[in-house]
Amino acid sequence: MMSEQKTHIIEEAKLFADRGIRPYANLFEENEGIPRPLIEQMAARKYLAATFPACYGGLDLSPLEYGFLTKEIGMVCPSTRSLLTVHVSLVGESILKWGSNLQKEQWLPVMAMGEKIGSFALTEPATGSDARAIKTSYIKKDGKFIVNGKKNGSLFLLLQTFFLQWPNAMEKSVLLSLSVILRE
Repeated sequence: MMSEQKTHIIEEAKLFADRGIRPYANLFEENEGIPRPLIEQMAARKYLAATFPACYGGLDLSPLEYGFLTKEIGMVCPSTRSLLTVHVSLVGESILKWGSNLQKEQWLPVMAMGEKIGSFALTEPATGSDARAIKTSYIKKDGKFIVNGKKNGSLFLLLQTFFLQWPNAMEKSVLLSLSVILRE
């Protein structure tokens, strides 16, 4: 059972979706993008950090509560829901679960404010979405990481300021490494 506060957040998200997203959803699809002002509005409501703990600027929603929030937004605009779920679930929750304390402090607050939008790149021309077959790799050279490989693209390429990528670490290990890469 949701608390009154969390119920209010979901009800507010439904109103926001109906009034602030639905009237423009077709334009988002036609223009193939989510306008920056909408991202800023979602950040102001803390939707871009819906599952993050409050110490990182989040709403601290449970998985069920987050599901209700994304359902309300997705019912009016699947593209906006995709931005939200990639940013929060794939990128933010990966940093929460596997990131160092320094990475959490560096990335989660700016993600919550919408200053940085997380994206995700997995598929490659020859391997599709088979994570164990990806060829992209990275090396450290002169204090920088150089990423080698090709991706089929990533969601929200025009908006992304950084993305997560799992370069191939399968040669001698069953683990994939996780990289946070800034877009230049």
